[in-house]
Amino acid sequence: MFDGIKIFFQKIINSMIKFMNDKINDFSEFINNVLIDYDLQNCLIKYGIIYVFILVAIIILGYASRDTAAVSTKLYVYTFGLIIPFVMIYFLLINKTKNSSPNYKLLVYALILIFVSILLYYFTNTNSTTFLVASYIINILLLVIIIVGLAIFFYIYSNYLKSLSGWSGFFVYLSFYVPCLLIIFIKYILNEFKMTTNIVFVLFIIEIILILLYFYLPKLLDKLSSKDGIIILKESAFLDKQQILSSSSDLKIPDLDPNSSQKSTFRRNYSISLWVYLNEQSSEYKAYSKETNIFDYGNGKPRVTYYNDSYDSKYTDKYVFYFNESNSDKSGFEISLPHQKWHNFVFNYRDSMIDLFINGNLEKSYSFTENNNQNFFVSDQITIGNTDGLYGAICNIKYYTEPLTQFQIVNMYNLLMNKNPPVNNL
Repeated sequence: MFDGIKIFFQKIINSMIKFMNDKINDFSEFINNVLIDYDLQNCLIKYGIIYVFILVAIIILGYASRDTAAVSTKLYVYTFGLIIPFVMIYFLLINKTKNSSPNYKLLVYALILIFVSILLYYFTNTNSTTFLVASYIINILLLVIIIVGLAIFFYIYSNYLKSLSGWSGFFVYLSFYVPCLLIIFIKYILNEFKMTTNIVFVLFIIEIILILLYFYLPKLLDKLSSKDGIIILKESAFLDKQQILSSSSDLKIPDLDPNSSQKSTFRRNYSISLWVYLNEQSSEYKAYSKETNIFDYGNGKPRVTYYNDSYDSKYTDKYVFYFNESNSDKSGFEISLPHQKWHNFVFNYRDSMIDLFINGNLEKSYSFTENNNQNFFVSDQITIGNTDGLYGAICNIKYYTEPLTQFQIVNMYNLLMNKNPPVNNL
């Protein structure tokens, strides 16, 4: 019995080894068929090694990062890790469709495109990760536009560029390495479908489509990104005057049954994200010598203020964060932050807890009790600034209908931290 089981597993292992060898041989045959030119093979290998070293350097730098930006930086590494399986699957499909009709090949490629589109749609609708993924898509589109443009240029002036030698030839081959691979790939596709279309014409069509996508896709993705929350303020606004941005009716849970007598209620699990920028001023300014409003939802659900009393070091240069309007707890969380820099504040309300994230870092957690629980009223409003208030600005205020994860909060901060103002305009 045991011998039979042993023979069975040996057959499976031998079949897997034979399958892998066959696929490796098929892949080698494909490479040899595409790269008939011996000089071209040597050139691709030589400059391919250079690109491998560049890729290794990028990966090492990604792992070397130890700050909060490492989360978004490593996503590029994960992206490469996702691309490799897709490439292997693609070459396996090439082997399967090698002797098939053009219509069958077209169907296979269409299915691949649909599958990739479904993945992109899924990830671009995963709540607040939308803008993160969208920015990568736009950057990849821009990169592909450049590659296609270089491919067109190289194909038109290939005779002159191939004649260059020395350092000029080295940089030409290094710069046009990826565009040359694109040209080879398009030649292969045209050959698969037995098409005699001019390659430059195909490249021009691809370039036009990519440029149109680059300009119109951000508008579509921007609409998708607003599905997971309510935009209170998108662009920046000054804090030296008071403004009412929204009322409580805008933040109610909509009644799903129009025939129901139940009134709309307020969410107790939600998130509010905002960005604040303050200029440094002397405490002689009235707004700086007292506690002055920056942001307030319903008199403390939450509220952000600032004061700078130069006569008392305890009250010098402080942001104050309030999490509840309850009369039993008027104390706030205080912190000093650098001036003339955008800071991201995220209030994460979940069940009986609230977490305060500042610039992607969890700074304070607060628990509600029966005596200081949240109370919502029809009269609640979202206000920013104060009359004769602070010299600064606030922007990108968004109310999320569900609490955000720490991963989402960190990624949003990493994505916008270097923008001025930090608004997610794609």
